[in-house]
Amino acid sequence: ISEAAEMGAEVKTIFASDADTGDNGEVKYRIVGGNRLRKFSINATTGVIYLSGNLDRETVSEYVLAVEAEDGGQPSLTAASSVIIMVGDENDNPPRITNTDLQLTIAEDAPVGQKVFSFRAKDEDEGENAELRYTLAGGSYQKYFNVDQYTGDMVLQKSLDYEKDRSFTVKVTVSD
Repeated sequence: ISEAAEMGAEVKTIFASDADTGDNGEVKYRIVGGNRLRKFSINATTGVIYLSGNLDRETVSEYVLAVEAEDGGQPSLTAASSVIIMVGDENDNPPRITNTDLQLTIAEDAPVGQKVFSFRAKDEDEGENAELRYTLAGGSYQKYFNVDQYTGDMVLQKSLDYEKDRSFTVKVTVSD
């Protein structure tokens, strides 16, 4: 189920049969374990499991519910089953650069094409929701630098001249 699913969404239906007739064959369902956070509820007569709390895959990505079916006999008989609920990811977390506000010193004679820095970022989402792209977003870099959109590596694009430009400001944006 998606972590963006709304409360009340149907998750799964559990079914148990009982060969007895009358009250002895009437089955009731309940969740008996794995629901400590109260994220799920079950309809006692239909066996439909519903979402009853908000999900966050980055906090809990899987739930294992213990569900019990009990007949109406005296004494009652029960059967148990485990229901594994996988929480699907939504793109609900922004990426963030983990090495920011840096001052670099680059030799004036550094060769064009040299990697001068590697930006690193994290995104708590998964799969394509966590695929990152780096771009130069501004600053006074005047085409002296380029950032590889996939790796975050910043490369010198033009020869430096200390007497002409003593410093540069580079702003990098990362998106998922």
